[in-house]
Amino acid sequence: MNLKIVVVIFNIEMKNSPTLLSLVKQNAYGYSPAELIIYDNSFVSVHDYKVINELKEGFVVSYKHTPENLTLREIYNLEIKKIRENDYVLFLDDDTNLPTNYLMASYSYIKSHPEVNLFSPLIYVHDKLYSPHRSYSYVNMPLTNVVVGVVSTKNRSVINSGMIVAGRFFIESGFIYPDFVDFYGTDKVFFDHYASLNKSYCIMDVHVNHDVSNHPQNSSVEDYSRVLNRVNAFWIKYLSHQNKSVFLYKLFMLIYALKVSLKRRNVIFLKSAITLGCANEK
Repeated sequence: MNLKIVVVIFNIEMKNSPTLLSLVKQNAYGYSPAELIIYDNSFVSVHDYKVINELKEGFVVSYKHTPENLTLREIYNLEIKKIRENDYVLFLDDDTNLPTNYLMASYSYIKSHPEVNLFSPLIYVHDKLYSPHRSYSYVNMPLTNVVVGVVSTKNRSVINSGMIVAGRFFIESGFIYPDFVDFYGTDKVFFDHYASLNKSYCIMDVHVNHDVSNHPQNSSVEDYSRVLNRVNAFWIKYLSHQNKSVFLYKLFMLIYALKVSLKRRNVIFLKSAITLGCANEK
């Protein structure tokens, strides 16, 4: 078994990345060093020799500066095309704080369930379980009773950061991220495709702290509004791709935008929803 770790960083110094700092602290004695591929999407390189050298003590590290700011789709597809049958790939953002036992626990779960193609930790955002969650198209709901171990994929979804996927899944399914996915929606598109081919995945009893830009508690009104615009753009394209109703989604987002506008006392969300509703469906 060979573990490949793909980390995408953007406009953050390596010494300030929760992901890289937590990788430095990993304990994986008894296993071959994992391959760590770092994509630096910052316009100006944030390469830090000190951090890189610390990472090299536990990983086989390769650093790629991509100032053109490659999309997650492009980066993930580049790595998917290189995957071998016995590989496992771990996807990480730059703001995921892994516990020190993450790799050891992951290896243990993979060894215990060699038939499973997807492993996901318990992701917490603002001290609340964020992933895995119940998912009904564009409506997501938190899980109240989480069962760890091998569980059903039905009406479920997980986020990218922290998930580990068996290389054989990509090889056998031929999955690559579609053109309409850039920075948002990669997790939803992946899990939907995975669930269409696999009845189960494994939830690891490992707690991971993470930050997400599209969380309602995002303190910046402008930033949250921009993120919602990306969310809307993705769902319009994804629903159209699935030949599902875009109108119902627009109505759903109009109601949501009204609630957020009242809560935040800012009409920027309502304006965006109205603009979305007036846009032509393509």
